[in-house]
Amino acid sequence: MSDLIDIEKKIDSLAEKLDQDISKKKKTMTITVIGGIVLLIIVFIYFGFIKGLINEVLEPQSIMMVAGDKIVHGDEIDTGGGDFNSVNIGAGAQVGQVAAGRNITQASGGANEKNDLRQKLADLTVAVEAMRNQVDARSFKLGTYQLKDVEAELRRTEGTPSGANLIEAAHGLVESFPAIGGPLGAVLKTAAAQKALAAAGVSDLATKFG
Repeated sequence: MSDLIDIEKKIDSLAEKLDQDISKKKKTMTITVIGGIVLLIIVFIYFGFIKGLINEVLEPQSIMMVAGDKIVHGDEIDTGGGDFNSVNIGAGAQVGQVAAGRNITQASGGANEKNDLRQKLADLTVAVEAMRNQVDARSFKLGTYQLKDVEAELRRTEGTPSGANLIEAAHGLVESFPAIGGPLGAVLKTAAAQKALAAAGVSDLATKFG
């Protein structure tokens, strides 16, 4: 009888030990699986960061910073070829507070004024060409010369525009093309043209056309 009891105790002891071993192995497997998942997450995050860093180095993004509601008077500035950022500057800006980055192009008030004058002169040229068949050949040829004189004086970069030349060319243009007053007036009323007329001492010339 005692032998049977001893056998049962040994069986119970073995069963308990087996349960403990199984429990330990389950815990070890669980920790291993969790550790593996965490490691995979860390690897994905790490390589994702490295890839993003490499892309940023190979293809750096242009940076643009704009400060204030101000204007800088001057010409268009193009710092290089390729992709670029454009910044239109409003009234009163100070250099150094406008934009920073790679391949920045800044269009200031002065550049916008010159672009406006250039566009109005192009419109005037188109209008003159459209009137080719409305005047005789001599008037057309003379009118085109006067148009060039107007443009040359308004876009003069050296010295002071000639008021006498502007008056003669403007009135001569209207004599050659009587219906050209509107487009000519639009040119003379641009901000850049107004500055040229003021410098030439004929600010009131724009009021005579259009």
